[in-house]
Amino acid sequence: MIDNGCAGGNIPLPNVTARALVTVIKYCDKHAAAAAAKPDSDHCAAEGSSTTTSVTAASEKTLAEWDSKLVDKLTLDALYDLLLASNFLDIKGLLGAASQKVADIIKSKTPAQVRTIFGITNDFTPEEEEEEVRKENPWAFEDEEP
Repeated sequence: MIDNGCAGGNIPLPNVTARALVTVIKYCDKHAAAAAAKPDSDHCAAEGSSTTTSVTAASEKTLAEWDSKLVDKLTLDALYDLLLASNFLDIKGLLGAASQKVADIIKSKTPAQVRTIFGITNDFTPEEEEEEVRKENPWAFEDEEP
């Protein structure tokens, strides 16, 4: 937008809150610094270095741990904002880290617990919910008698 003269000094980010943008910038700064610090793989390969792969794997693991810590301390609201922002800005690594945090939150939880965590109201009565589950998964109830 800036290169094409379309920004007019401002770049609109309608799906990005200020707190999500702060986290996005931290993430991008860290990853840019890590990319700049990586050894030049072409140069190392030309010299016959075998340490490039182990250095890269170690730095990627360290970076993944840093990503996890970045999203671990977020509230649910901040995590939601970050998911929207990273999706809107197409930052796949950050979207993956935030999505993994959500997966970790709901892991081993019942649907009722997930609804409570995220403040989701159940539109079905218990009878309607059971009927819907039976319709969607008839194979799970084949051994039962009517």
